[in-house]
Amino acid sequence: MERIFTISQVAEELDVSAGTIRNWEKEFSDFLVVRRDEQGNRYYTLADIEKFRRIAELREEGFSLGAIRKVFEKFTSGSVEVENSVTREENSLVPLNQAMIKTVISEQVQAAMQQVLLGIKEHIDQRFSQFEQSYSHLHGEVSLLKQEIDSVVNQLPEQTEAIKKSFEQMYKDLPDEVKLIKSDINRLLELRQIEAQKDRIERTDEILKELRVEKELRRQALKEWAKLGFFGRIGKDKDEYIERYVEEHFEEYMRKKEEDV
Repeated sequence: MERIFTISQVAEELDVSAGTIRNWEKEFSDFLVVRRDEQGNRYYTLADIEKFRRIAELREEGFSLGAIRKVFEKFTSGSVEVENSVTREENSLVPLNQAMIKTVISEQVQAAMQQVLLGIKEHIDQRFSQFEQSYSHLHGEVSLLKQEIDSVVNQLPEQTEAIKKSFEQMYKDLPDEVKLIKSDINRLLELRQIEAQKDRIERTDEILKELRVEKELRRQALKEWAKLGFFGRIGKDKDEYIERYVEEHFEEYMRKKEEDV
């Protein structure tokens, strides 16, 4: 025998009020058959409870009754017939439940895709507007640049002619410049030769002066050697004595000569 349930039992099973069950019966009257016993009281089968359960789950996920109705309309054939077998009724709800889930997911995906497409379109429109502004600005800059290039090109013949004349004048003046440079080099060489000759003369005079001083010091050294006498010269070498005498008195004698000059 088919098991039946009262409205209170169904409400308790789904954790909703009996009034909610009655409201769903009205909203989904095309898909739910209201059964009554001999006393006129409502009673429900397991299949009815599963349909109510689907409605309750979709409501918890935030879907309106109208959206849930569309799901039922899409996946049921219109009126709901009473099944003779509870097992057959429950099995028939399995594809319905899966189809509901697919529909919900499909609607959510479509809504998300719609938002993405709207965002992409808005971004493309914005970028296109920026491109138009950039193109307009770039076109103006290109026009100005073209005008500047044309102006420079028009001035090229005059500038080229001026450069040509300048080179011609430089080439014309070049021999005179070369002559002046050559003359300056010759004068510089002459001055260097004179300075070198002067240095040689001064150095020669210096050497002669040193030789004279050394000669005079040697004469003085011989006089001093003679003054030593026989005993004073014992153990001493004459040449060594003279060389040491010249070395010891050379600098002092040279200073006296320079002071006298």
